[in-house]
Amino acid sequence: MRRLLKNLLFASLFLAALALIWADGQMRARHKTESLVEYAEGDVLETFDRMLTASLQLLTIAITDELDGCRALSVDEMQRYADMYDVDELNIVSPDGVITSSNTRKSVGINMNDDARTWEFMSVTNPAVRVVSQRFRRRTYDDEVFKYFGCSFRKGDGFVQTGFSEKRIAREFSMVFGEMLFDWEIGENGFYVVIDDQDLITAEITGHHGYVGKPFSAVEPLLRKATIRQCVYAGHRIFCVVPDSEFYWPAIVQSLLSTVALVMVFAVFILLIRHNDRKNAEIARLRDEDDRRREGDLLVAKSIQTSALPTIFPPYPHDLRLDVHAKMD
Repeated sequence: MRRLLKNLLFASLFLAALALIWADGQMRARHKTESLVEYAEGDVLETFDRMLTASLQLLTIAITDELDGCRALSVDEMQRYADMYDVDELNIVSPDGVITSSNTRKSVGINMNDDARTWEFMSVTNPAVRVVSQRFRRRTYDDEVFKYFGCSFRKGDGFVQTGFSEKRIAREFSMVFGEMLFDWEIGENGFYVVIDDQDLITAEITGHHGYVGKPFSAVEPLLRKATIRQCVYAGHRIFCVVPDSEFYWPAIVQSLLSTVALVMVFAVFILLIRHNDRKNAEIARLRDEDDRRREGDLLVAKSIQTSALPTIFPPYPHDLRLDVHAKMD
C-alpha cells in the first residue's frame, strides 16, 4: 500500500510538471505570435504613412518654392499647379490661417484657427517650424478623407498646404504599395493580405501566387490556422497573418524535448529511490539474520551453563545431613 501511494505521488508530480511544460510552451508561442502580428500592423501603417509623407513633402516644398510671392491665385491657376505636381488639393494660407487661394472653391476663405483638425498647421507660421504633416482625416466641409502636408514660405508670410485624397491612394494602392508588400514578410512565414472595398485581393501575397483579383474567400483557407490582425489604410483592409507554424510548432518540439528530459530525470530519480529501497531492505535483512544468530548463540550458551547445574534433588537422598539447592540467573 505504501509503495502504491508513493507511485501515485510520483505519477501526479510527473503529470503536473508535464502539464506546466506544455502550458508554458503554448503561452510563450501565443505571446510571440501576437507580439509579431501587432508589430507588423504598426510597422506597415507607419511605413505607408512615411512613404506618402515623403512624397507629399517633396511635392509641397517644390510647390512652395514655385509659388513663393504668390498670394492670390484663381481656382483655375491653382488647379493648373495641382495638376502639374499631381496633388489632389492645393491651398495657399495667409499668416493668420485663412485660405486665400485653392483649387477647390469651397476651401477659399476657411480659417484654420476655427477647426481643431486644421489649427495644428498654424505651427508652420513659427520660423522654427517649416513643415507639418497629418495622417488621413476628413476634410473640414465634407466627408472626403485627405492626407495633408504644409510648408511655410521662406519669408514666413503664410504657407502652402497640399493633400492626397484617400480615394486617389485607394485607386493607386496596388501600384504604390503592392510590390513592397509582396516582398515584405512577417517573421519567417507570415504575410499580408490586402482587400479593397469590393472584397477583392489587390496585391500579391508573399509565398502564395495567383490571388490578385480574387475574392477574399479564396484566401480563407490560408487564414484558418493563423493569428490575424486587421487594419485599414486608404480604404483597404490589410490583414497581418502569422501561421501557427511560425511559433507553435517550434514550441511543440521544445515541449517534446523538455518532456523527454523530464522523463529521464524522473526515471533516474525513481531508479535512485528503488536502489535506496533495495539497499535498506538488504540492511534490514542482514540485521534480522544477525539478531537471529545472536539469539541462537545465547540459547546455546544458556544450555551449556544450565547443563553444569545439578538436576537431582536432593542429591543424597540417603543422607539427610546435607541439603543442596541450585539457581542460575
